[in-house]
Amino acid sequence: MRIKRLLALTVLSGGLLAAANLRDVSGQENDRTADFRSQMADDGKLYGKTVPSEKADMTLGSRSSDVVWDVRVKKGDMVKPGQILAVEDTREEEAELKTTQLMADSEVAVAAAKVTQKQKELEVDRMRGKEKVFTQYEVDKAKLDLDLSQLDIEKAQLEQAKLKSQVEQLKTQIERKKLVSRIGGIVREINIEKGGVVDPQKPAIVVINNSPLWVEIHLPIETSLALLRMQKAQPDKKLEFGVLYPGGKTPLPARVIFVDPNADAAGSAQLVTLELDNAEQLPAGIKVQVIPPQMDKVAEAKVK
Repeated sequence: MRIKRLLALTVLSGGLLAAANLRDVSGQENDRTADFRSQMADDGKLYGKTVPSEKADMTLGSRSSDVVWDVRVKKGDMVKPGQILAVEDTREEEAELKTTQLMADSEVAVAAAKVTQKQKELEVDRMRGKEKVFTQYEVDKAKLDLDLSQLDIEKAQLEQAKLKSQVEQLKTQIERKKLVSRIGGIVREINIEKGGVVDPQKPAIVVINNSPLWVEIHLPIETSLALLRMQKAQPDKKLEFGVLYPGGKTPLPARVIFVDPNADAAGSAQLVTLELDNAEQLPAGIKVQVIPPQMDKVAEAKVK
C-alpha cells in the first residue's frame, strides 16, 4: 500500500513539474510575442530600434604585464580609421631596435670576409707559379682555405639578413603596442589609464559608428511579403522606408540592407535592418517609428 502511495506521489510530482515547465516555455513564448508586439502600437504603427552600424572592441597588449604609456583619446571623441588611440611602453623594444638596426646596416663583417677571400686567392695564385716550391698538400690546403673564405662571405651575408629580419620583427612589436582604431566613430568606452597595467581579457577602448545608423524592426509577415511582391513587380524602383524619431516632423529615408531569411518562431514577423545616413546624429538605442514605403504619404499627413 505504501509503495502505491509513493508511486502516486511520484506521478503527481512529475505532472506538476511538467506543468511548471510548460508554463516556463509558455512564458518564454509570451516574452517573445511581447517583444514582437512592442514593435507595434495600439494605433497600428510600427516601431524599431536604432543600433550602431559598426562596433569595435579593441584590446591593447597581449601580456598582463604590459603598461599603458599614453591614452590619446577620451570618451565622446570622434576618431578616424587608423587613428592611434593609445600606446604601451615601448622603450625596451626601441632600444633593442636601435642596436639591431646599426648592426643590420653595417657592412663590416661582409667586407672583412671579402678581403680575406682576396688574400686566399693571392696565396693560391702564388702557389700555381712556375717554380714548384710548394708541396701538393700546401696547394690543396690553400684551395680549401679559399673555398672556406667564400662560405665566410655567405655566412656574413646571412647574419646581416637575419639582423634585418629582427629589425622588422621589432618594428612589428612596436606597432602592435599601438592601439589603432579599426573604424571611424565615437569613443564610447575606455577601460585603460596612463601608467596602468593592461588587461588583455578586457576591451581597452570601444568605438561605435552611428553614421550610417541602422534600424532593426520585426515587420509583420504580411507587410514583409507585400514589400517583396512590390519589389519583384517594380525591380527598378527604389523602395525606401521612413524613419521618424521622437520629436521629428518629417520621416528620414532609410534603405533596406538586410532581411532575415528566417521568420520568427511563430512565423508572424521577419527581422529587417534599415540604414539611414544619420545627418541628425541620432544615438543608437532609441525607439523610432518605421513607415513602410506605401505608407509614407499617409504618415507625413498624420505628422503634420
